[in-house]
Amino acid sequence: RELSDFTISTSAPGSVVNGKEIVITGNKDISEQTVEVFITCNKLTGAGTVNGTGKVKVPNLKAGSVGHYSITFFVYEDRIVENVPSEPGEDVPAEAEVIATAVNANDEEIEGVTFVFKSTVEGGTADGNTYTISGKKENDGKIVKQTVTVIAHVGEQTDSAKVDIPELKVNTKATYYVKFCMIDNEIEEITTYSVETGESDSKNMTYYLTGDKEYSHNGIEQWLSNYSEYKLHATVTYKTYTGLEVIDKEVKEESDFVTSLIEGFESVGGIKEVDAAMQFDVSAWSIYAAWATVTTTVVPYTVTKKVTRDEEDVESNVATFSLKTKSVVAEHDETAHPDHSHGYVVGHGHDHGNSGNAGGGIVYAD
Repeated sequence: RELSDFTISTSAPGSVVNGKEIVITGNKDISEQTVEVFITCNKLTGAGTVNGTGKVKVPNLKAGSVGHYSITFFVYEDRIVENVPSEPGEDVPAEAEVIATAVNANDEEIEGVTFVFKSTVEGGTADGNTYTISGKKENDGKIVKQTVTVIAHVGEQTDSAKVDIPELKVNTKATYYVKFCMIDNEIEEITTYSVETGESDSKNMTYYLTGDKEYSHNGIEQWLSNYSEYKLHATVTYKTYTGLEVIDKEVKEESDFVTSLIEGFESVGGIKEVDAAMQFDVSAWSIYAAWATVTTTVVPYTVTKKVTRDEEDVESNVATFSLKTKSVVAEHDETAHPDHSHGYVVGHGHDHGNSGNAGGGIVYAD
């Protein structure tokens, strides 16, 4: 279900938080950057709050353009996880998490368990039952191949499991869930689920917001005319998108873990359209155009299960699926009117009284 009782913040320069939105403005261009988003939400049950962090990649945006990017967080009892495909923009270092739990024969979580994490490569961070690894700058943001040993201390019982982490490239994320199962006061079975992302695939689709063609210029077909001495105050409308969609789903082995993982993504409700508008002034004696570019990003996920019992491992691929998201950048441009270029000066033109539609300059898109 969608939650509404949460707050967000960011340390991005030039940013303002407005409810569920973070608005970043620049004096001219906005440089390519990764925006870190901090979220705080009430616990789903009981008192207290949980916190999480996510990242949104923002490409270079030219002056006068507007970019829209979404981020989706999933709230669990004791943590918040950000699971969204990569957006276009600068590369984000790879990230891997190892999350350990201990349960009894009825699959009920056991309290008072201590977990210790040891990796063949230094640099990870342990926090309670979670071990986090981030790609290093000296490795170009990649995570090098390594093995993490998870040691569980349950009462007088101690057992361990090994998690093999492959080399992870930038813009990828992997999560490993290690479950120690205690039966008759002994750890009898260890189940490890790994959820790994593959390389994302992004496709762009551009459509014009300025109606019927009047002029062609500089590779753009949909230029409109402001053949007058007055400025136009133009408005174009278009769609932005939030949420994500699960596609190409194939479940090879049913389990509570796989079901809850995929249903968690599906609970977002797919990709939703949101109306947006861009306003801009058009100089006198000019032709102008506006367009929106929709980037559709698809990231494949692979879920693998490994069961360790009596020191023997049985590993299988249990599910594959992909997550799809959309982002939008709206832009506009103008240039001298081909039939009156001598009168054109950028930003110049008489105001047209109190009219918000100077000379028919308000344009609506479908």
